Amino acid sequence: MTDPRSSAAPAVDERGSVRSRQRSKRRVRGIAVRLILLVGLVHGGLCVLVFAVQDDLLFHPGPPPRTTPAAAGLTFEDVWLDVAEGERVHGWWIPPIGPASAAPRGAVVYCHGNAGSIGERIWVAQDLAQRGLAVLLFDYRGFGSSDGRPSESALRVDARAAYDHVREVRGFAPERIVVHGRSLGGAVAARLAAENEVAGLVLESTFTRLADAAGHHYPWLPVGLLLRHEFDTRAAVAAFDRPLLVLHGRDDGIVPFDLGRRVFEGAGGPKRFVELDGGHNGPGFRATPAASAAYDAFLVEALER
Repeated sequence: MTDPRSSAAPAVDERGSVRSRQRSKRRVRGIAVRLILLVGLVHGGLCVLVFAVQDDLLFHPGPPPRTTPAAAGLTFEDVWLDVAEGERVHGWWIPPIGPASAAPRGAVVYCHGNAGSIGERIWVAQDLAQRGLAVLLFDYRGFGSSDGRPSESALRVDARAAYDHVREVRGFAPERIVVHGRSLGGAVAARLAAENEVAGLVLESTFTRLADAAGHHYPWLPVGLLLRHEFDTRAAVAAFDRPLLVLHGRDDGIVPFDLGRRVFEGAGGPKRFVELDGGHNGPGFRATPAASAAYDAFLVEALER
């Protein structure tokens, strides 16, 4: 006769095995939930951190310049522009070199990038002065010797003050003023040119929008939601109807080449695109004879119409 306990044993073992598997699944689910929560907390914390320190990530002001244009053999004047109550920005007014010094072809308002100061841009003024142009180099608020703190709205006001100085103090008509911006300064220059009458606009190593450039470096962050600043170059050039020159390095690792192409493609007026050798911090419009020639051709189109 069969012992009933012997037939019940397998059923007990099977129920125990099922309960064991269920406990294992619950543990796995619990671990997965905790990991997801942990990743979410870390990601959320990073978002909060980036939002809080974004100005420090974006703006890298340099100290007051340790040299002046005189070191490059250039004549210059210190310029102080009132931009807000109790705040001034500093610049250098540099006339052309040689025969054009008495009768400049035009004037360039130069908007530099997000780091350093005008002390690192003396070579730009030297090159442009040799082309018969007067140049106003200026530092945004918080950069170099300028007062205050940088922001998108502050940079916009600073650039407008530089433009007004060239027009009202130096006496250049709008059709003789070229605005040249590099990197972040390209967005500043584009906005300035879109809102004021100018002869032409040069954009060098410039992005479409700050969010596009930031998304390239931080693809794992919702940068479009975090950024307080827009710096929308493409929107500024869309209705710009005067000569535009866009220059961009094929190997630019900071502002991808594709963003420069998209700036160019989004512009509505007469325009020219020049592909530069090298990366973001190269010699720019002096990079090759072809780039320099394109700059000269642009000046003829913009200033000698």
